Amino acid sequence: MKIMVVDDEPLINQYIVQCIRNADSENEIIGAVTSGGKALDMLEKTPVDLVFADITMPKMDGIELLREIKKRDPSVSVIMLTCHDEFEYARAAMQYQASNYILKNEVSVERIR
Repeated sequence: MKIMVVDDEPLINQYIVQCIRNADSENEIIGAVTSGGKALDMLEKTPVDLVFADITMPKMDGIELLREIKKRDPSVSVIMLTCHDEFEYARAAMQYQASNYILKNEVSVERIR
């Protein structure tokens, strides 16, 4: 599976990448970027199957990124990552067809699997 990680916090980004790699050696990390704009640029060049995206990022938040990804290619699965447990974030993610919604403190190899 071809996967992209989008999180503006480099340490979180690296941790998620490591969890994905440890979850399944067949996973291929296409990119680990720090903004929605960089993610969209990369998606123009390289298609992916799955995107892990942080909800709160500067300039383009994860919900905007989700909407843009789904507009361009509805077949891409998007899992939203956040430290916010407010229902409004989850509602927006589901409204725009996120595949899942995971709190960052729950991210683990087992959860990624």
